[in-house]
Amino acid sequence: MFIEIPKEFDEKLPNTIDLIHVRDQVFLILPESTSLKRSTPSTVPEPQHTLTKDELDLLKKLSTIKFKDRTKKYVDKKLSQTEKKILDSLIRKGVVELYTGKGYARFGGVYNIKEDVFKSGKTKRKTRRSTSSKGSEQPLPGVSVLSSEREAKEFSKRYEREIKEGRLLGIRGFDKKYYVIRKDYFDKYSQLILKLLEKGPLTLDEIAKRTKLPIHACKGILLLLSEEGQVYESTDNRFTIA
Repeated sequence: MFIEIPKEFDEKLPNTIDLIHVRDQVFLILPESTSLKRSTPSTVPEPQHTLTKDELDLLKKLSTIKFKDRTKKYVDKKLSQTEKKILDSLIRKGVVELYTGKGYARFGGVYNIKEDVFKSGKTKRKTRRSTSSKGSEQPLPGVSVLSSEREAKEFSKRYEREIKEGRLLGIRGFDKKYYVIRKDYFDKYSQLILKLLEKGPLTLDEIAKRTKLPIHACKGILLLLSEEGQVYESTDNRFTIA
């Protein structure tokens, strides 16, 4: 698109200008410094006012109207008296501007919504989600049971550091499930189980009942003890000190 500037205006114009489309074949010529350019996120200050739900709803309603059509004359016809009062509040807060430059003056001006209103809102929501996500992560239980190889691989990747440092121990059972045990948990309760077995062979259910530990936790510990050669399971499903 090419626009020819009359010679009588050429010398009066600054080196850099902005063109704002008003309607077909009609443009508003403004110096770059006074144009309605959108600010970049790095230069946009945070809003100084908290917006109510009604104010946010009105902003959304305004944003659905194209900028060139968002004139005071047009918008006033679309708003109720209550909405007009809310709009006045947004203007006082500096969230909405009424631009009355050439080309729009005859329409009473055009409403411009500051873009940082929406960007700052998105940033705050992301921050809240990130914080809540981090805060909701629970510490690992004493024994975790992983039902598939895929789940075990994902777990190993997530806790790679803890596994390398020996803070997590893992073993696969005859039931094809993977048992992951915290080292401190194993050290504490394996000694308790060994002391019980010193008094005689016990089944898994009996060990769980006497230690008051979950069945899966006892099973994971016994699997590791068997792997280390400290206990073994007899044909009658009783565990005995090796």
